[in-house]
Amino acid sequence: MTTTQASCLAAALTGRTVAWVAGAPTPALTAALAGIGARPPDAGPAHPDLVVADLRDGVAPTAVDRPGRAPAVLTAVFTAARAGRDLLTGGTDLTTGAAGGGLLLIAAAAPGPTGAALHAGLTSLTRTLATEWAPQQIRVNCLLTPENPAPPPLADLIGYLAGPAAALLTGQLLTLTPPAARPGRTA
Repeated sequence: MTTTQASCLAAALTGRTVAWVAGAPTPALTAALAGIGARPPDAGPAHPDLVVADLRDGVAPTAVDRPGRAPAVLTAVFTAARAGRDLLTGGTDLTTGAAGGGLLLIAAAAPGPTGAALHAGLTSLTRTLATEWAPQQIRVNCLLTPENPAPPPLADLIGYLAGPAAALLTGQLLTLTPPAARPGRTA
């Protein structure tokens, strides 16, 4: 990211709040978010602009493909998503007006047939929730990351999704891929 891009992102994020409903940001990720202007969730009673459900521990890659794992994981993702929706709406009745904000579900990319089923389920769940919660101005996106993503790129993406530039981005399954793992790239 260039200095100009970083300053534009920081300007867009100044005063925006990112909250967590599942998982917790690492100190490095917290520092990276603060470096681009995002306010921590404990900075006051402000309504969050983005709620993150970091489910990488529950949706972690495994060496052994375990049948039946995907439904249990998707249930955990849905439970976290509902907690995020409640935080974005202040726990109010969803039929009484718009609250607004973004919800980001983060999962680790999983290998094998179970991983493929899980990714298909996450895509479907993300699109369904985005459609169902659109009347409340809630955007829902899902991010697949490598097992241990670098904090700065993850913070940049979280910052983008919390900012005004992502106002129309919803129902998407995004993938954070290290540059060396991208197709067509050489070391």
